[in-house]
Formats: sequence, structure tokens, C-alpha cells
Amino acid sequence: MSSQEEGGAAAILPGGAVSTDQTNTNNKKIPEIAISVEERDFILSNDDIEKLKSLDEAFEGEQHLKLTAKPLIQKVPSTLCIPKDFRKYFKPRVISIGPIHHGNPALHGSEQLKLRLAAHFVKNIGVEKETLYKAIKMEIGSLKKCYDPKELEPYDDEKLAWMFFLDGCAILQAILQGDDDQQKKLPSKMNIKNDLLTFVYLDLFLLENQLPHDVLRLLTNSNSNGPGEIFMDSIKRFIDNNVITPTEKKEDKQQHEDGLGEAAHLLDLLRKRLVFKTENRGLMEKFDHIFRSIKDSCNYKRTKTHYSTTFRNVKELRSAGIWLKPSS
Repeated sequence: MSSQEEGGAAAILPGGAVSTDQTNTNNKKIPEIAISVEERDFILSNDDIEKLKSLDEAFEGEQHLKLTAKPLIQKVPSTLCIPKDFRKYFKPRVISIGPIHHGNPALHGSEQLKLRLAAHFVKNIGVEKETLYKAIKMEIGSLKKCYDPKELEPYDDEKLAWMFFLDGCAILQAILQGDDDQQKKLPSKMNIKNDLLTFVYLDLFLLENQLPHDVLRLLTNSNSNGPGEIFMDSIKRFIDNNVITPTEKKEDKQQHEDGLGEAAHLLDLLRKRLVFKTENRGLMEKFDHIFRSIKDSCNYKRTKTHYSTTFRNVKELRSAGIWLKPSS
């Protein structure tokens, strides 16, 4: 009688080995028999090796980020851009700065605007344009480290150097355009409508529209004792005019100015200006500082500069929690 007929079961193992769990007539289980098979040698392909290598690269990159901890200029996460209304907080309306939105057909007109602004800056700074351009080209390696490498893939060093040079000159001249007192000290002022300049200022504070602050330093350090210092002073006033607290303690202001050199870009400058010396304050001291700031703002006499001009409509202001009523 076969094993199957006795109610047992048999299985064929690799190599012809037989494994069975059949029972004999005395209901005793027959021990299972297994024959080990030698494993075959398996050779990884080059593609497999590259895939596995990517794990090491990812780990090393993570360790590098932890060590440097330097903020990189990059795109806003896609999850924040899903609502269309949010895009206006990241994408420029008038002028592109840096590589992320460079070449956007909708901002094509900004290239001529930047050329005009840059031309006036060169006249005002009093330094040969070749000298200024060389200063950027010599530091292009360190300037590239300020960005997520993915954002720079479409550009070589030549394109990036010209982009940084042109955009940096344009930023400095645009900021000076709104500083009437400083503008009088320099020979060249560009004719530009205030509404267009206001939208340019809004674009300068967008996260995806930033330029390394080192670019501005390189362009102004070549003449730091003259017009270069005027431009950097205009940047400080430009930042201050976009903050609700126009006055502060003298020591606070000095600390703020000392920290300007550590900023990554203009938006980082604004952030540092908003939050400086608040981490160590007690709760009541923070509230007292806020109330004093609001009081100072109400009594603050506006200057002739139009940095703080806004073209937000009433619906946008209301949706942000700002309610208006007619004055007496």
C-alpha cells in the first residue's frame, strides 16, 4: 500500500529529497527528513550596487546637514502650495530674484527692469562694473552653498554669477529708490512708478525669491567708506520700515545691527529684526514690550520714504484679521 493510501502526505523537496509527516500503523509520527541544498552564488549588478550605495550617500548627507545647520534657499514644500491662494506668499508677482523663478515667462519683463536698476546702481556705487562682477565670480563656489543643489542644476557657474550680479545690483538700487534722504547723496535715481516699486518690495520678502546676503556685501564692500555704506544703511532702514516697532532701546538697536552680518538673506534679516532679544524676556516683559511698541507706532511720524506703502485691498486685509473703520 502506498503512503498516500495510508493517509500520509509526502512532498518533494529541492534536490529530490522527500519530506513526509505520515504516521505508521501504531500512530507514531515518522521523523521529518530534510536535505540541505547549497546556496547558489548571486552576483549583484552595477545597478544594484548603485542603489545600495545611495543609502550611504543619504546617511552621509544627513550627517552633513546636522553639522552645518545652515538654512538653504529652496522651494516651499509642495504640500503648502496646494491651495492656490497660498502661492502668492511664495511666488513673485513682478520681479524674479535668484534661480528658483528665473526664466519664468510670466516675469519676463522683470529682466529689463533689473537691467535698468543695476545700471543705476553701478553709476551710484562708483566702482567699475568689471570689478563688481569679478567679485561675484570669485566667490561663486561659496554662494552656491546657500541653495539646495537641486535648484541650481539647470545653471552653470557662468549663468549663476551673472544672475547673482544682476539681481544683487537690482535689489540694492530698488531699496535705495525708497530712501529719499540717502538718494540725495548719490547722482543717479531711476524713474519708476511707486506702485511698481511697492510690488517689487513685496517680492523681495518671498521665501522662494531670495538672494544670499553675501552677494549684497560683496557688491558694497568694494566701496564701504562711501556709497557702499550708504546702500547698507538703506537696507537697515528698509528692514526697520517693514517692522511694526519703529523705536526701541538703544542697546537693543545696537544688538540688532550687530546681528545683521549673520543673516542668510533679506527675509532672514526681517525675521531677525522681528524676534531679536525676545527669547530671554519674561512673559510680562514681552507683553510690556509689545504694548510700548504699539504706542510708539501710533505716535510715530512717517518719513517721506514709501517702504511701508501697501496695495492690499480691504478683503485681503480683513481675511488676515485686520478690520478698518473710517476716521473722524
